[in-house]
Amino acid sequence: MSLNNFFLLVLGLLILIFVVYKPDFVATQNEKDIPLLELENFTLYELNTSTLTSTMQAKRGLRYKNHYEAYNVSFKNKSSKLEQTINGNKAFYDTITLILSGDVHYKREDGLNFLSQYGKYSKKTKIFETNSSYLSYRDKDTIIGDSLSYDTQRQLSKSKNIKAVFNINENNK
Repeated sequence: MSLNNFFLLVLGLLILIFVVYKPDFVATQNEKDIPLLELENFTLYELNTSTLTSTMQAKRGLRYKNHYEAYNVSFKNKSSKLEQTINGNKAFYDTITLILSGDVHYKREDGLNFLSQYGKYSKKTKIFETNSSYLSYRDKDTIIGDSLSYDTQRQLSKSKNIKAVFNINENNK
């Protein structure tokens, strides 16, 4: 067998391997969102045509095409009668819905507070809700429950399995 025939045989076998052999893994781009921007110690301001409606401050954040992910977040809603602040360890924000997890604290200007491990606030419906256990307090009044839905416009709460302690002042004048 001549040297030329040997190299033609090796070339033929290599072509046959490349044509017939189908590898198990295919190099494809992952469908996962890729961050467009990474932010550190930032403040995000939202304005309407006349005033500042909300701010979001965070230690670290990632900006994606349709949403933000942020860590150590403080969100202030200034669009209602009473200013509301919602803090949490991690947040997902898509300009309509704010979803927080880890040490969530909802605080309203008049002293109403909710503490939970999960919280969701919809800017469209103006409802703050949690599906995990929570503690609510205002002054010396406390409520503990399993889930909460609080309409911030109508100031109406709905909850399950609550235990409440209210202090009533009776003046005998």
